[in-house]
Amino acid sequence: MRNRRRSFVTALMILASLMLFVGSLAFAQKGRPILILTQNGQVVVKIVGPKGANDVRVFWGGPAVPEGGGYGYWTKNGQEIPKSRFQFGSDINDIHFSTSGRVPRFPPIPAPHGANDVEIRWEESGRITEAWWTRDGQRLEQIPLVRDVEEISLQFDSKTTNGLFVTTFDTPQGKVKVNLPDDVAAGDTISGTVETEPAGKNDAERAQNQAELNGYVIEVEGQKTKVGDKKFTCKIPTVLTPEAKTIVLQHNGHTVATNQIPIAVTPPPTPTQFTLPTGGQQGRPIQIKGPCDGVFSPQDHVKVGPTILPPVAESPRSLVVLNTSDVVGPTTIECNENGATVQSPFRNIGINLSAPKLNLQRGENTTLHVVVSGLAGITQGVPLDLVNNSTGVINMSGGEVQHQMINPTAVQRDGTYSIDRTLIGIMAGAFVVTGTVTWTETYTKEVTGGVIAGGPGPVSQPTPSATPLTPTDTSNGVVCKWVNYKTYRVDEFKRVDSKDKDLEVRHSSAQGGGVAVEFHCKAAGTFIFVVSKDSGSPDVVSVTCTQP
Repeated sequence: MRNRRRSFVTALMILASLMLFVGSLAFAQKGRPILILTQNGQVVVKIVGPKGANDVRVFWGGPAVPEGGGYGYWTKNGQEIPKSRFQFGSDINDIHFSTSGRVPRFPPIPAPHGANDVEIRWEESGRITEAWWTRDGQRLEQIPLVRDVEEISLQFDSKTTNGLFVTTFDTPQGKVKVNLPDDVAAGDTISGTVETEPAGKNDAERAQNQAELNGYVIEVEGQKTKVGDKKFTCKIPTVLTPEAKTIVLQHNGHTVATNQIPIAVTPPPTPTQFTLPTGGQQGRPIQIKGPCDGVFSPQDHVKVGPTILPPVAESPRSLVVLNTSDVVGPTTIECNENGATVQSPFRNIGINLSAPKLNLQRGENTTLHVVVSGLAGITQGVPLDLVNNSTGVINMSGGEVQHQMINPTAVQRDGTYSIDRTLIGIMAGAFVVTGTVTWTETYTKEVTGGVIAGGPGPVSQPTPSATPLTPTDTSNGVVCKWVNYKTYRVDEFKRVDSKDKDLEVRHSSAQGGGVAVEFHCKAAGTFIFVVSKDSGSPDVVSVTCTQP
């Protein structure tokens, strides 16, 4: 009996030890965090987070996302983990996150109007501590969490980027892309544009398909526009119906495709000031926020340098144009909208990507050359993102999604920055790699005149030519060397001019904000330049330059 009891106790001890061991093993093998990206609930890709991560950020719109789709990265204690970036296409509209590696079970929470990214944080135990809807990286609305939750599902629309909501329809003749503002609300008058990408193996086939695409019709709230017209304006009703939230593509009188438009029930407040970016990338959209009228008017325009930029979309609170300016480097941006004119310094940045071979066979490699131009005189870092959009065709050295900072010290004397990446073929075919610079500094100007404010007319822009050239300040320089004169507040600086052929002047965005004014003497002597300000008397600067 004792032996049997001793055996029973021993068995209990072994069983308890085994349970403890299994429990410890289960704890030790707890899965890494997992992010599942889906399209309408169907799994597209699963991404396993790196070891030690306690924060994930996902972006599907904003300045850093060029055309639909999005990207994300993992962080540890707020610091981005190297080589942890990932990207996804515009078909993704749900994300499901779990800290334990289990597939999340909860239904997705829809994103609020205006959100274009999300941030999720958790602690070592796996409990999610906070989650936020954000817009352009700024917290917008906290996401409610269940106590001790380790998983969360979210729903968004990756078609929103750079102030645009983009809908793409696929047809047998090619693609039809409709651009709308991303802040549409009930009662708005809005304008948009239509683009086409005809299919075809040669010019003749593409021309035939283009003619067919031009006959398609876009319908929004009962208002029809031929695709070939390229621009449209429509009125959103104050009482929203399912039809009001639907954009329809028709061909020969028949509906061939539909899509939903995100529309806010309550319009946001109309801004009383214009907000202009002070920098941007050639070939990319530029968003300007302010008291607009939602209509593409012949009297309105946006210019970068001397170039008037084509409009893409407009609402009563913002307008989007395409940056087609050829000017590279420091210049100006001017917005003439709804009777008001606002001007600001602007840095126009270009990116050129090239490779000797544009079609690779499996195992074959080539070198990607990346040249960023227009950086002369920068005093702070400029973010640069490289994205391999053909991960099934090539691998890119350094990672398929790369984020780096262009430091001022790395910029060449001609204002360029260059890097190379090796591309290795996975399978035969063409490939696409995109480069994007992000510029976040803006200039804000209250509307103090013009039609909007009820003033006497558009805001006038005084020129320095009427200013007597009596020096108000002096400075010294050395021939063939750029010298920083002074940093002005963005809201006080207007322009800088020099009438002397041997004195070159320029302005650029200063580190920490403001506008830095610099001069460069081509010869020894005394010269004058003028800094015009938004109000008050200009600064007339006498510069004495000596040989080095």
